Amino acid sequence: MEEIEKKVVNVIANSFNLDASKIKLSDTKKNIESWDSIGHLHLIMNIEAEFGIKLNTEDVVKIDSVEKCIEVVDAFTS
Repeated sequence: MEEIEKKVVNVIANSFNLDASKIKLSDTKKNIESWDSIGHLHLIMNIEAEFGIKLNTEDVVKIDSVEKCIEVVDAFTS
């Protein structure tokens, strides 16, 4: 899980142009300024590309925090 966590944080950092070292698991789309609807689409596309997965609509909607993003990716890659 730790490797997935690190990769997801890096994808989030790249998607929102943030410093990965400043991203916390508790961060949500409410406190990441660039995490708007367009940013969310970029994040989903970047996650799918990085992990070679295809997220379904239910999972896309679930992703509203760093922690939830890690959980969803982990479920697909386990």
